Amino acid sequence: MIKAAIFDWGYTIHDHVKDVIYPDALTLIKELKAKGIILILISRAPDIQERFKEFKKFNLENYFQIMEVVPRETEKEFSKVLINAGVKPFETLVIGDRVKSEILQGNKIGCVTVWIRQGKFAGEFATNKDEEPDYTIKKFGEILPILKKLVPAAS
Repeated sequence: MIKAAIFDWGYTIHDHVKDVIYPDALTLIKELKAKGIILILISRAPDIQERFKEFKKFNLENYFQIMEVVPRETEKEFSKVLINAGVKPFETLVIGDRVKSEILQGNKIGCVTVWIRQGKFAGEFATNKDEEPDYTIKKFGEILPILKKLVPAAS
């Protein structure tokens, strides 16, 4: 049963070129929040304060219970946010645009991983088993049917 969802920031829910949140990402985030899923946002950035200003600009504190900015997205960082959220890896969906980053780290700690194949890293494919996502999607709307399989009460 999925109790939490970790979202990557850059090019997963936020288009850095246009400086917008993808509309279908926000729709999904609202739907997951309404279902009682713990929402976690994780972002890699050298300037933590600057990244939190970006989050504030989009009022993300209204949706995400945990928001972390880290120097590197690592197993340790992902494990830490799960401990803070009080959930186990197998209860967590990791949604990211990079198989060599979020998907890799989510797989290493035992999360259910979803690669959203869009934007800058749409052509970045797995080169080993650890980088292979459990699910590959092109639009955020494809996550709800996946969630229904994983959380029977989410229908």
